[in-house]
Amino acid sequence: MSSLQNRSTTRIANKLSRIQNNRTSIPEIYSIGNFHWYVDSMDDADAQTLAQSEHVSHLHKDDPIFYMTELVQTDVPSWGLDRIDQRKGEDDKFHFPSSAGEGVDVYLIDTGVNIDHIDFGGRAVHGPAFTSGRNQDPTDYNGHGSFVAGICCGKVHGVAKKANIISLKALDQGGSGRLSNILLALHWAVKRHVANPGANLSLAADFHLPTNQAIEQAIELGIHFSIAAGNQGKEACRYSPASAKNALVVGAIDQDDSIAPYSNFGSCVSIYAPGTAITSVWHNHRTAVHTLSGTSMAAPHVTGVMAILLSQQDYTPAELIDKVRESATLAISSRTESNDIVDEISRLTGVEYKDSSIIKVLYMDSSLDNFIRTDIVASSMTNRRYHLMPFGFYAVSSMIYLSLYGYLLSS
Repeated sequence: MSSLQNRSTTRIANKLSRIQNNRTSIPEIYSIGNFHWYVDSMDDADAQTLAQSEHVSHLHKDDPIFYMTELVQTDVPSWGLDRIDQRKGEDDKFHFPSSAGEGVDVYLIDTGVNIDHIDFGGRAVHGPAFTSGRNQDPTDYNGHGSFVAGICCGKVHGVAKKANIISLKALDQGGSGRLSNILLALHWAVKRHVANPGANLSLAADFHLPTNQAIEQAIELGIHFSIAAGNQGKEACRYSPASAKNALVVGAIDQDDSIAPYSNFGSCVSIYAPGTAITSVWHNHRTAVHTLSGTSMAAPHVTGVMAILLSQQDYTPAELIDKVRESATLAISSRTESNDIVDEISRLTGVEYKDSSIIKVLYMDSSLDNFIRTDIVASSMTNRRYHLMPFGFYAVSSMIYLSLYGYLLSS
């Protein structure tokens, strides 16, 4: 992945044409605020030549990225909605404002969304697919994206029951993709977005500064992000996009309010939300449901709360983060991790990451105007077949490089 000096795209293209053996064309250069990049394939010799140019700040390989691995459980109740509308315990009811996220767009960057599912009621639409080859079909053949969208914005299973979902497919049927897929989806969202959209990223890769920088620029341009902390059971600052600054990074709690054993944790985590044994919609039928666990399930709870707040009034991303965190319930955690990689990330980013024993658990303030009360009842939707699903992901070597402006971490 290479970073270029900040000049106009025309001048950059001309310079790169001369650097890369006078090639006649250069791939399109994309921008998110002050963050710019292009994607190209080249051999090692060309990559070394490009990296040595005064017009290139950095070169970095297009690394793989995956959605979070889930633990699928059987015969469990869906308790997440019930938990977030009160400080402690459950009352078998979900309290939410009648606005319910109405008029707010939420970008769902994932495996796609089953937009025909009855839980979405026509509020979900396909945006472009940013996967490669035959996977450019925007249909969700995996289920992860549909599940996440249902938690955020489903009429039955969701928090923001009237919000709009724009599906940006960046991960394929196996749940994997490239970081360049994510960057292109972010680029599209920034170019398209209207006032105060939300965005959910339930995916993870090893720490990757370019991805963090792209998200940080998108936040500066007004997109509100909820990002899954990761399921490695380690310090979240090790991973991207969980280590991005100025986003709501979400860890998972169990039903007893303890941090889930799989959840990443630490100072990069902004807030915790229900993530274990959550039931939501599935991809293979318009009434299908499924039960999963993971920080992928925790993040859309927060995305839904963000959408509800944004439907009430305008917020900057910083204001919305403060609003969500200020209303959170405080809890105690003894989980910490001291390791050299976090210190190295702190050095590279200029941000001091420290573990904290105090965590914040998501709470949707019932003092919001026009709250209504609904009883949570067992879903009548079909296809409730739960099973253990082993997920195996394998990195494939690639000669694809991302060329970026900025100071980026080399692999």
